[in-house]
Amino acid sequence: RQTLYTFTASVRVPDATPGSQANPASGSFWYLAFGSGGSSGGERRAAARLTQKEPQVRAVSGLVVHRSTATPGAVGALIATFTTATTLHEGGRLLLEIPAGFAFGAHLGQACSRGSVGGEDTAEIPADATLDCIQLPGDGSLAFEWSIGATSVPPGHYGVSVFVQNPVTSPGVADSYSMAFWLRTYSDSSRTTIADAAASAPADVSMKTLPQADLVTEYIDSGSGISDWRPGRTTWVVFAFELREDIPPAFEILVRAPMGFQVASSCGVHVGDGSTYSPLGSQGTSLPSHLTQFILFPPETSVSCVGHGREARISVSPAVPGSRSTMPAIAGKVYLFRVEVTNPLTTPSSNHWLLRVADQEFSGILGFDLQEFRESSIQPSNTAAGDITSVKLNFWSRTSVRGVTGSRHGIILITMPSGFALQAVNGLCSGFSGLQNSSRVVGDLVTCEEWLGNPQRIVLHNRMDSALAPDKYEFECQVENPGLPTPSLHWELASYRTEFAMDEDLLDTTLVEGFAVNTKLSSFAVEPWPGGSQRSGFEVTLRVALMLDSAVRSGDALIVRGPEEYTSLCEGGGFRSQLLPRPACSGARAAFSFANFTDATVPEILPKDVDGATVVTFELGAVNPETKPIRNILEFVHCRGVGSTSIPERDLFQGSSVCP
Repeated sequence: RQTLYTFTASVRVPDATPGSQANPASGSFWYLAFGSGGSSGGERRAAARLTQKEPQVRAVSGLVVHRSTATPGAVGALIATFTTATTLHEGGRLLLEIPAGFAFGAHLGQACSRGSVGGEDTAEIPADATLDCIQLPGDGSLAFEWSIGATSVPPGHYGVSVFVQNPVTSPGVADSYSMAFWLRTYSDSSRTTIADAAASAPADVSMKTLPQADLVTEYIDSGSGISDWRPGRTTWVVFAFELREDIPPAFEILVRAPMGFQVASSCGVHVGDGSTYSPLGSQGTSLPSHLTQFILFPPETSVSCVGHGREARISVSPAVPGSRSTMPAIAGKVYLFRVEVTNPLTTPSSNHWLLRVADQEFSGILGFDLQEFRESSIQPSNTAAGDITSVKLNFWSRTSVRGVTGSRHGIILITMPSGFALQAVNGLCSGFSGLQNSSRVVGDLVTCEEWLGNPQRIVLHNRMDSALAPDKYEFECQVENPGLPTPSLHWELASYRTEFAMDEDLLDTTLVEGFAVNTKLSSFAVEPWPGGSQRSGFEVTLRVALMLDSAVRSGDALIVRGPEEYTSLCEGGGFRSQLLPRPACSGARAAFSFANFTDATVPEILPKDVDGATVVTFELGAVNPETKPIRNILEFVHCRGVGSTSIPERDLFQGSSVCP
């Protein structure tokens, strides 16, 4: 009873990890049974289930290949998602082989370029992995090859996006189902040591091209309320398409929206009753007599819609089976239908839709711009808690904000996060010197005011006779920061047709990343050397002394930000300090990074509330500006844990926030 037995046996490793999505039918446990017989009839003396870590099969699993278009000869994005089981270290290789007939595609004039993957649960290959388009020896297959850099690729769920050109002609039926994409991984640069077993995914059959297809925006009945192009809103999107040839009476329509759009699982679809133009609004919608290109789906047509992500799959069939033999193609005429989607929070950078009707497809359908502010930013002069700060707001409006019309006028409303308070005198914004567009101040009749006694909201009233045309604008006003430190929160910008700011009057809207409010340093001093008046364009040394409110840890950064007209000098003799590392400079900013320090090597800097608190001193060179700064303020910030290994300069100085 006390003897320990061992034995070995050969087994075949499955193609995917037991119990995983790629191998769900297989159990993930091993069983050991002792007995005198086989699986039936014999006496079983003992049995046990072996408890151990779930066996991980070294294989690529769950490979799914998605192409943005299947039109013959078209260039489109290809996204492949997959799961790996083995870490790829520096020098490793990841290959995506494309089937015969496909070619590498160019994007924005650049060959062999990466696209955007998207998806919260899908990681991308690290940016330091280089991508090459290669022809493999032997059969001459084409492949995208990622050479892994210093950043390893651990096991996980990944996605890659590239651009391919579809075969010019559709393959035969037999060939189309044998064509496949292959995903392979190797542990070495010579591609001799396999990391995970390869996986394949079939290529779609290429489609015929629809003669024409488009989004209809011009002829929609505005009183029907079916269109809402505001960010995050649900809207109907109207399509028109011409068939190249007759198709069977029962068929499927695929609608693929740009990245960011969402389609509900039980999505709305409407083709009308075959007699009224309700796809463009309602049953009462009529068209001008000169519009003869639109035609309707046949009467008694049944439709249903299933959505997933940004795709809608619409099943179309006669309500009475066998009542018609085809869905006819009529030259020069376009069928109408609409589908319901939810808009993204911002207009996609690649704003094109795809429509597939049976075996005919049209890609690259230009989408609509959302009613939103673009390129919005907030720049504070001071981020200390409880201080008054001058805030500059920049935005690019997409919709005109009307001037005085009767007794009404348009407004732009800014809602700040809780804790911020507009500084106002008699209801007018302090520090406001006018709204400026891309060329000038637009006029005194655009005023900045407190919103109905609520200091958390700022409103710009357009009391001019003319509208504020779509343009880039900026203005400044003074606000009081929250009394306690807060993280960076969103500010809301919205424009309205009238000063009542009702939902039905909403025009453009957006959420803008604000700025973090930091603990105010109670001990800080700076003086120029040499002293006295400063000469424009000359170098000056800033002597700084301060005590921190909290200790410096590994990964922290100390950031000095001067008026934007100054230039910091970090190299050579421009910097001196007995405690701080040499900073990285960009414009008027200098950053002292402790990302490459450990807790044991970080200089001991005791905070001000500790006995023997450290007085941190340093000298930093700068070049005086040619003119007096508009905002003559120097800011110092202690950022906690902004980097674990290194802090690239582009991260330190990107955006309006002081801390990266």
